[in-house]
Amino acid sequence: MSGFNVIGTPLPRVDSRGKATGETRYITDLSIPGMVHGKVFRSTHAHARITRVDVSAVERMPGVVAVVTGKDAPYVYGRMVQDEPFIARDVVRYIGEPVAAVAAVDEETAEAALERIHVEYEPLPAVFDVEEAVRPDAPLIHPDLGSYHKGPVPVPVPGTNICSTFKIRKGDVEAGFAQSDFVFEHRFTTPAIQHCYIEPCAAIAQVDPSGTLTVWSGTQGPHLLQQLLSASLGIPLDKVRVIQPPYGGGFGGKVPMHVEPIAVVLALKCRRPVRVALNREEEFSAATTRHASVVTIKTGVTRDGRILARKVDAVLDTGAYARIGPLVLRNGSIAASGPYDIPNVWIDGACVYTNKVPAGALRGFGTPQMTWAYESHTDMIAHELGLDPVEFRLKNVIREGGENANGEKVKYVAVDRCIELAAKEIGWNEPRAASPPGKARGRGIASTVKACAGPAQSIVVLRLNRNGRVRALVSASEMGQGLHTVVAHIVAEELGLRVDDVQVTQPDTDFTPFDELTTASKATFHTGNAARAAARDLRQQIAAMAAEQLGVPQDTLRFEGGRVLTEDGSASIAITDLLGKGKYRASNELVGRGMFTSDYVIPLDRETGQSEAPVAFWMYAAQSAEVEVDLETGDVKVLRMAAAHDVGQAISRLGCEQQIQGGVVFALGQSLWEQTMFRDGRVINPTLLDYKIFTSVDTPEIVPVIVEDAPHGLGPYGAKGLGEIVTTPTAAAIANAVYDATGVRITDLPLTSEKVRNALKAAKTKTTT
Repeated sequence: MSGFNVIGTPLPRVDSRGKATGETRYITDLSIPGMVHGKVFRSTHAHARITRVDVSAVERMPGVVAVVTGKDAPYVYGRMVQDEPFIARDVVRYIGEPVAAVAAVDEETAEAALERIHVEYEPLPAVFDVEEAVRPDAPLIHPDLGSYHKGPVPVPVPGTNICSTFKIRKGDVEAGFAQSDFVFEHRFTTPAIQHCYIEPCAAIAQVDPSGTLTVWSGTQGPHLLQQLLSASLGIPLDKVRVIQPPYGGGFGGKVPMHVEPIAVVLALKCRRPVRVALNREEEFSAATTRHASVVTIKTGVTRDGRILARKVDAVLDTGAYARIGPLVLRNGSIAASGPYDIPNVWIDGACVYTNKVPAGALRGFGTPQMTWAYESHTDMIAHELGLDPVEFRLKNVIREGGENANGEKVKYVAVDRCIELAAKEIGWNEPRAASPPGKARGRGIASTVKACAGPAQSIVVLRLNRNGRVRALVSASEMGQGLHTVVAHIVAEELGLRVDDVQVTQPDTDFTPFDELTTASKATFHTGNAARAAARDLRQQIAAMAAEQLGVPQDTLRFEGGRVLTEDGSASIAITDLLGKGKYRASNELVGRGMFTSDYVIPLDRETGQSEAPVAFWMYAAQSAEVEVDLETGDVKVLRMAAAHDVGQAISRLGCEQQIQGGVVFALGQSLWEQTMFRDGRVINPTLLDYKIFTSVDTPEIVPVIVEDAPHGLGPYGAKGLGEIVTTPTAAAIANAVYDATGVRITDLPLTSEKVRNALKAAKTKTTT
């Protein structure tokens, strides 16, 4: 933190007051004059041909202003693959897919109208298991996959249910296995997981007399949503405006469109503002989940514990539509061999359609699934070799200048330090206290690496008014992760202001500059760099004015406390005395502009996955856990977690600590309890009564460890990203601790008491026989 006034200080978040007092207004708090309410009629079939849709009874209902079906909405969308209709037309592909929608003067009337819609179906063969879906004889969910328009990321396999593939080929993996003293192979699975953000998806759409479409949405990408709506509807980009009010969480689940298409087609039909807001049951059964996964890993090692080769086969269940699945596959698979220096790597990944609710990004972009697999697998190898799991990792971990699976010589790496600190904080080498009767205690550790892929662009505009306050125009999304606080810290640091002197605006595509999407932990790095560039542009303008007033060279000035000072501090002038006064009396505002683009990213070779600069930046971390297992019930109680994260440089120190602690809590539920349960494609636990998540009373002690040993050369002040990687190693650390405590290994999440109890019984039976 040397030399900084604001950067790295533990200041409160800039948006905390409004959220704590209830002053913050979300989409469901908004009311547009003439607004009506939309509701969705959803498919009850997992795969069927629509033979008849009868909405005649609804059209005659008092209070109903519009009813739409697929015939009214001949539009498809998809950022990766254009495979999803606004409203199903000929075929439904999952239970919960929109088949029709109603707009009415109130929600009660709209709900009642849904009861009068009559739809007839012709059932089609369905497939629900992702491994069955890849078989040659599996029912095809998208027979026309080969003709769909797609972006540059997906690599589909027409004539199958594989919507995208990914591969890495480094070295000679078979030769590596042949040179190894031991070869180990294990299979791991994860279930579909819910986002559980506080605010369900909601949007308002309005079409004005000029034909301009305005959408209020809690989207993670206002400009991307604008682009998708423009392209899908075939209307000019400048005829689509997206306004983003504050919203209650995203975690990847509000990328890119969910309720917006329904609101838009209803607004186009009735020419009135329409709000569509999902309830929790709709969120769970018809929005987006994390991809369920099946990952098989094979690793060759020497007798003394050096990893020579690793082969990974990963299959992700993307549900009925691609959504952002191909990108999740790529971003997860790109680091599926782990944060290790392995000379021979072979990775195959497949993103596969099934007749279930579509999957998408969920705080980690595929990395949690891969980390669960490779860190459980790595621990298993250490125990088989009789090596300490920490020492085994440190023997193989990638370090500065090492070559990763993509053939990149990595920089700015402190994962070894993360492992050391996570182990130290959990007391890895300290004597262990005796376990209580009927209980067993253990410790576990896991490390991880995550990519922020890129390339991406962020633009920030700053407006300094004559009162000395700055308004930052930003289109990156504040969804609870603290982005506005980061931007305010950076601008205040550069201009010598208080953080309270910087106000960050909500995105509005008519007024805030371009930033495509807030995902992949990119905002601090990209938007932070743009904010710093904009502040320096503004600083240069202010310095030029102050230098003339003070009679000193511009490059000798410094900024502090809202003033511009000479180098020795003998003279100064307040920023407020420069604008609107004297020679500059006509100057009421200064504008600074900044842009950052990670255009240094070199695309991966499609056949080998090799690149000298495959991503915008890498993130590294390690977490450790201490658990207590009830030997009779199998219940796992996490006593303590330590989370060491390589942040490069903490911009908001308090924000980093909160992200680490919050992310670990997020991952604890997914490690121990959470799973979306299906029966023939239907979600059977679609509420928080049946889908249990961690709360404050369930949370153990969590020790955040901020590692600043390897600041990034291109990050703002050396900062990297943080928001997603905090969720990735938790499950493996806990599972490894359970093994340490009991000697039983669980390879499929979550680590429920039933699974642990059954494993304990099986181990006991095996011992006695």
